Amino acid sequence: MGAVAWLPMSAQPLRFFSVRRKSTRKGSTMPNDLQNEQNAGSASQWISETLEPRGCLGIPAFLLVTVVILAGLAALAALWRMSRESEDLAQRKLRLRSVRLEPLLYAEGPIRLEDLQGKVVLLNFWSTWCPPCLMELPHLAEQYRKYRGREGLLFLSVSCGPGPKEDPEEIRSHTAALLANQQLELPTYLDPDFVTRRAVNEAVGFRGYPTTLLLDRQGYIRRVWVGFDRQMPEELDRLVEQLLTEVP
Repeated sequence: MGAVAWLPMSAQPLRFFSVRRKSTRKGSTMPNDLQNEQNAGSASQWISETLEPRGCLGIPAFLLVTVVILAGLAALAALWRMSRESEDLAQRKLRLRSVRLEPLLYAEGPIRLEDLQGKVVLLNFWSTWCPPCLMELPHLAEQYRKYRGREGLLFLSVSCGPGPKEDPEEIRSHTAALLANQQLELPTYLDPDFVTRRAVNEAVGFRGYPTTLLLDRQGYIRRVWVGFDRQMPEELDRLVEQLLTEVP
């Protein structure tokens, strides 16, 4: 087997070729003048005799590989930074247009927009495949234990899938395995058809995982966190206590 070469073919995908070593018989070298029809015919014969197709990689597939590599590098850069954004929205009077959450694990029942009325709501979106989410998870579970049963507070943890088409059973399986491994009993919900995330995106923009929203008793979004750092639980505690004491 000889050297490997890439050769673009007109109106065809890129083809992967293996060059067979030839003897010095006539016709084994590439003709110099491809403008001449006779020489062009000889060139075509040389290509067919010398290059043997060994498979095919279409241009779309090649581009897909490139995109995947670039996306992977971007994800590594984001993971390296582990940045966290926090935005105070108290003055903007923004509300969620729709909420539809279904119980996934340890949760009692479905949640709709009307269930949020008159309550301080902590709404967190996370995923088992997200490294910052895994860093945040023990702190999130601690927040839940601290506020469990607290009157006027609704704690909503939403486990999300990795792509545009989420498989509820796959999310359930991965979430259950992770919580069992971490020995956590965190009531967790599913966001079918991205209904709640779309509402978040319309209101304040949904920029990634983990995302945490804090809503006051009037339903206004008071704070949004994107990402995680170890100062967030302390900041969250202070704001939750503040909102619980506010008169609706």
